[in-house]
Amino acid sequence: MTSWFHRGLSTSGLRLAHLALLMILPPLPMTWARVGDLAVKAGAKNANFAILIAREGVRVNADNLSWMEGRLDDCRLTKVQRAKLSETQVHNVRLFATNMCKPWSDWWERSLIPCSEGKSPAWCRDQAAYLERLNPAGYFGAMTASLRLNSHSLERYNLMYIMSSALTAQVMSELPEEQIDGWFREALPVYLETASPDEVILMGELFQTTWVGVLPGVAEAFTAYAEGHEGITETQRAALLEIAGERFEE
Repeated sequence: MTSWFHRGLSTSGLRLAHLALLMILPPLPMTWARVGDLAVKAGAKNANFAILIAREGVRVNADNLSWMEGRLDDCRLTKVQRAKLSETQVHNVRLFATNMCKPWSDWWERSLIPCSEGKSPAWCRDQAAYLERLNPAGYFGAMTASLRLNSHSLERYNLMYIMSSALTAQVMSELPEEQIDGWFREALPVYLETASPDEVILMGELFQTTWVGVLPGVAEAFTAYAEGHEGITETQRAALLEIAGERFEE
């Protein structure tokens, strides 16, 4: 099953929508501004999931996110899957469907409908115009805003994990690297203000698995934390500095 972070995207890159999915979607008369709003909504809803699932005592990771996604069909919990789950599991999967899967899919799929048509508009082939329409800065900005407003450690961890996990989508490999670096230069230090060394190491390992890896701004933030955090051990410091020095996992 395709990850929700990959939904609506073909391997040919940002300018092409996933035609098989788009064929079943009704065309929407969206204005440019409304399309950009989908990015902000996706960020806000993804942040909402991070907070609500933390309040259920769940620390998100690749395994439990994948498990929740695997219970869905087109971002919906089927009756067959529903019958196999406990009430707690149903609750968590529905949180995922409503706040993670559907908003992400709506953002990418519906904003790219024009690019799937036979005669696509010029902006589909103009990266600057394309990025303005998609507004990925709106997505990361909404996530960062929520990070600033939350003080609970598990909520903050989940927020940063989901924000960083967005970089595992292949589409992120085609966004301008300097822009991605800029978004995380802003967000990561906010998270690091209260994060424990072990949490930071886990976050660093996650960055190494993404399409963009440990970007320069991310490496600088990790290095500053490793060298300046009072409660870090020498073993933890060495591990974090190693992550900062290796963009991708070996």
